[in-house]
Amino acid sequence: MIQPFFDFMEKFATDFSWRRLIIFFTLIVIIGFSFFFYESQTFNNELTTYERTVALLEKTNKLDHKDKVAKQALENIHRGLVEITSNKSTDASLDFKVQQEVKQAIAGSIIWILLALIMAPRAFREDNKDDIFGVIGCLVIGIFTGSIGYFLPINWSDWILFGLYPVGFNLLLFILFAAYGNRGK
Repeated sequence: MIQPFFDFMEKFATDFSWRRLIIFFTLIVIIGFSFFFYESQTFNNELTTYERTVALLEKTNKLDHKDKVAKQALENIHRGLVEITSNKSTDASLDFKVQQEVKQAIAGSIIWILLALIMAPRAFREDNKDDIFGVIGCLVIGIFTGSIGYFLPINWSDWILFGLYPVGFNLLLFILFAAYGNRGK
């Protein structure tokens, strides 16, 4: 029953290709989004939690409430069930907050990360071993520009933080690197 999974993992490791990796991650993303969409429409996990809570409440009503230890245990169970079924624990929304500084860092480094991802398949071929330095260089520059973006003051205007800095600074870097690269010619 589990053997096809192990066969897939062995073939994935021995016959590695970027196409298989992309298909695998795409499949995982599709399954994840499908689950969240299904859960947001049906609330199946929330209903299962409520069903189990009701079953536990029915069982605890049959117990003897005269003993002090049993009474304390039942109170703890009821308190736990209230916490489990509260709205804060059953919220299945995809709404999450990202800090302003992290957004600034992503805006500053996204172009370099995308360049590294575009160059990565070529760099890992057997005949292009020197291209790995280009990928590493893009990631280092991405970390550098992201770090600068992270430490920019958050009280500056959004057009500076998400427009002027990422576009202007990265364009300036491209011009400097192009001038440095053409210097020898």
